[in-house]
Amino acid sequence: MKEQLEKYKKLFSLMLSDLKTQGNRHKQIPNILTMIRLFAPIVIIPSFVLGNIPFAFGSIVAFSLTDALDGFIARTFKLTSELGKDLDAVADKLFAATLLISLSTVNPIYLFSLAFETVIGGVCSYKKLNHLDIKTCKIGKIKTILLDLFVVVGMGSLFIDLSPLLLNMMCITTGILQISTIKEYAKVKEPINVFLEEDKLETKQQNISDELEDIEMGYDKNLKYPHTYSYGQEKEPKLVKMKQKK
Repeated sequence: MKEQLEKYKKLFSLMLSDLKTQGNRHKQIPNILTMIRLFAPIVIIPSFVLGNIPFAFGSIVAFSLTDALDGFIARTFKLTSELGKDLDAVADKLFAATLLISLSTVNPIYLFSLAFETVIGGVCSYKKLNHLDIKTCKIGKIKTILLDLFVVVGMGSLFIDLSPLLLNMMCITTGILQISTIKEYAKVKEPINVFLEEDKLETKQQNISDELEDIEMGYDKNLKYPHTYSYGQEKEPKLVKMKQKK
């Protein structure tokens, strides 16, 4: 966990450095758009609680646009970064939780989906903190699509009368997929490639240091002085031999 915190500390320092430099500010546009989405809970949830549904719906559309724009800009102008990927994942989870909490104030059935998503987020966080690579599985992708559809239908039910059976069926189906996703993520034991490479590099550097140390020790043992010293100066071997002949 300490390594992860140090890594993010460095990444945020680089982000602030870019924002302070006029020529590099454009590089952080995708990250800024992503971070705007982190404020979704304090805007959308109170709107639902106060019954201001039109404003809440407009806010959801606005925050959803930042989700579409940050990825588009990052890919188009090649501004992708490790910080951006991690921020986007956190923002997506938080935004989904915000929508589920908001809808649960109108229809408690959404609390089931919220609980399962919380478990999924907890499992992903635990695996990542332990340097294990969480990759989106097929079941996870299908679950996300169905969950998004479930949320859209829930939003639609605020303006149109829909059959409760439809929402119940979607809730059950989504719940089954969420449980399957949790099981898949719980099985993950593959280390993150970045940490694998770092471990390999450290091992390689240690091996090189050991080899150099062995060479130096061997050189000291085999080193022979074929001549004597005079006043701290080294005599040429040839001169020594010539004097011996005389």
